Amino acid sequence: MNIYDRLRVPAGKLRRVCSQEELDFCKSTQEVSPLDGFIVQERTARSLQFGLSMSAPGYNIFVVGPPGTGKSTYTQAIVEQTARGGNVPKDWCYINNFTDQDRPVAVSLPAGEGRGFQRDMEELLEDLRLAIPKAYESGEFEQQKNAIVRAVQQEMEGRFRALGREATVAGFDMKQMPRGLGFIPLKEGKPLSGEEFGELPDQERQEIEKKGLGLKKKLDETIRTGQALEKQANEKIKDLEQQITLSAADPLINKLVEKYRGFPPIVSFLKDCLQDISKNSDAYRGQGTDQPPPVMPVPPQFQQEEADFFNRYRVN
Repeated sequence: MNIYDRLRVPAGKLRRVCSQEELDFCKSTQEVSPLDGFIVQERTARSLQFGLSMSAPGYNIFVVGPPGTGKSTYTQAIVEQTARGGNVPKDWCYINNFTDQDRPVAVSLPAGEGRGFQRDMEELLEDLRLAIPKAYESGEFEQQKNAIVRAVQQEMEGRFRALGREATVAGFDMKQMPRGLGFIPLKEGKPLSGEEFGELPDQERQEIEKKGLGLKKKLDETIRTGQALEKQANEKIKDLEQQITLSAADPLINKLVEKYRGFPPIVSFLKDCLQDISKNSDAYRGQGTDQPPPVMPVPPQFQQEEADFFNRYRVN
């Protein structure tokens, strides 16, 4: 028995008995031409056409009817047909707001260009990960950094030598002790022991203690000066890092600035990216392809943190 015989419905099981003459137009449904369109009430069709022609915002179409009547399929077909004759909508992208990251900026682009902008930013990130580490490998950065460090070291060495000479004139020996620099009183060029110091006359002991306190005060001032100079040096090195990073990132970002010159929000976003990248150069340092792999695998949570960091430059 073939499938047609097996699925044939006897006339007695039909809800309405048709005469043989009514069924002479075909022998099976295979011979029936497919319906072009849908069986829809004229009022329904006019309502849909009217609703879809409303271009003002705030209007909606509500379609309701018994299940299985083809209302969803028909509605989808009409909407697609209408959309084909309309204007293609613009692409909308979300970009980071560096001033308030909880309020991203929405920017529109011609249809199809949103994906291109997204790809441009991904390619920019890849280019920066190669260009910035190479900028630090040129040798110029290390030379300038070493010059800043040497200047501080020479300045502090001179100050400590001067303090050591002053201590010698005052009858003390400046020495490195477990807790830092200290001053040991001398007598005839030899350090005084605690017992010898205690045997000195009161006036002489008071004089030595007074000189020792004066030297200690000058030592504290010298250390504070060193800390201030070290802070200034770190700031100079940070500024130098920003300059090196900017020199590598600026040409790459300016290419995109020129490409998207007609979109002020994107231009502003790119300039903010440049400033943010210069302040976070450590995120790009050491990411060149020539870098050796880490000895220890990077834990997943740190990989996620890195991915989250770069999200600030991506286009949604």
